Amino acid sequence: MNTKTRPFLPSGRPLGAVGLGCAGMSPWMYARPQPDDQASAALLHTALDLGVTLLDTAGVYGEGHNETLIGQTLGLRRCEAFLATKVGLVVDDLAAMALHRDGRPTHLRNAVEASLRRLRTDTVDLCYLHRIDPAVPLEDSWGALAEMVAEGKIGHLGLSDVRTQEAEQAHRIHPVAAIQSELSLWSRLSLGTRAHEEDTVGWCARNGALFVPFAPLGRGFLTGTITPNTPF
Repeated sequence: MNTKTRPFLPSGRPLGAVGLGCAGMSPWMYARPQPDDQASAALLHTALDLGVTLLDTAGVYGEGHNETLIGQTLGLRRCEAFLATKVGLVVDDLAAMALHRDGRPTHLRNAVEASLRRLRTDTVDLCYLHRIDPAVPLEDSWGALAEMVAEGKIGHLGLSDVRTQEAEQAHRIHPVAAIQSELSLWSRLSLGTRAHEEDTVGWCARNGALFVPFAPLGRGFLTGTITPNTPF
């Protein structure tokens, strides 16, 4: 049993120090065209048994497949999980992984409602704006999601892959509870001097937000799981 926890700062709720990114369970960046739903369901249950409570998904992972899988699997264990999903990206071609951003308030509201149905829950604990849409003012996108917090459909709001100035802008409208960004040995090195300009981890610490690193092992390359000859 993994007893290590960290507080989710906005609420104080303890979360397992290690979360589970679920993207690889669906036809997506790391998954085969036909994922093994049975094995994925077993993994989700094992994760909860070990104290891994933060489950990270998104509407675009498998074009809804990922959220549906999680919703079907959790059942009565929903209360054990801290569900985080993302909206604001739309799949154009799943096979080619072609996407576009859509931060319009109407789209975001519809996307959250669809996520809730697939996850079989009335409230998602954390909802990220997956990417900021440059064609839509951030105030409009963030404001629409904040309205759904007030309605009880979203517990907290997060941002994914943003600059600190964008986080500041959103935070003035509604608290940013979490920021998710890639953080691994190679992503830190590749930032160079920008690491000092874009201190996202520091911003989170100063503003009481959770920093959620994704791809901490270099998307598999740093473990040897993925090599230059690995087929995708």
